[in-house]
Amino acid sequence: MILITGDTHADIDTHKLENSVLEQVYNLDDITYIIICGDFGGIWDVNKSSDREKHLLNWYAKKPWITLFIDGNHENHDRLDTLPMSEMFGGIVGVVNDKIFHLKRGEVYTIEDQTFFTFGGGESIDKARRVEFQSWWSQEIPNTTDIHNGLNNLAAVDNTVDYVITHTVYTKAYNDILIGDYKLNDPTYPILDMFENIITYKKWYASHFHFDIEVYNNLKILYNKVIRVGE
Repeated sequence: MILITGDTHADIDTHKLENSVLEQVYNLDDITYIIICGDFGGIWDVNKSSDREKHLLNWYAKKPWITLFIDGNHENHDRLDTLPMSEMFGGIVGVVNDKIFHLKRGEVYTIEDQTFFTFGGGESIDKARRVEFQSWWSQEIPNTTDIHNGLNNLAAVDNTVDYVITHTVYTKAYNDILIGDYKLNDPTYPILDMFENIITYKKWYASHFHFDIEVYNNLKILYNKVIRVGE
């Protein structure tokens, strides 16, 4: 069984992944993978891993499932970019340890006979209050290499996957969930527009906005909910 959820922000929003919480709904032994839709934040410390980070990664490593995550905007992208890489699920992953893996931008993975297109990234609205290379990294915005990787991998599967996993959303979805007059012109939106226009998929999952909502019958934004992939 594959579950999926929203941002965890290091150890700030991991309560939803406590065994005592999950076992109210699921048999823990049935959970093989949990996917986090960005802002994992577990690889955060600059240059070296703190005791807090080591404790958090050890906490994940003791879980009965394997944790998979795409990157969001609140990540240390310098460190994610230097993780050892390995082939897994038919694509390239970044290896944190043998229980935690980074699903990279533009990859197509086959996990338990289901196909996933993953494309992390998004713009931080709070970057003016952050310090570059310490609490904010410009790699949060996808680049042309990420885009070409996605287009090439999608072409190899005739632009058809079961599920799309991103951190933020495409323009129409953002406009439809927009509350109030605030509008963010995230350069990731038009990139995701392009993918949304060419991909045939069953469900699209994202997070980023810190609430749980079904935008359309094939798009869900997750935060605290932990659901089975396919729901």
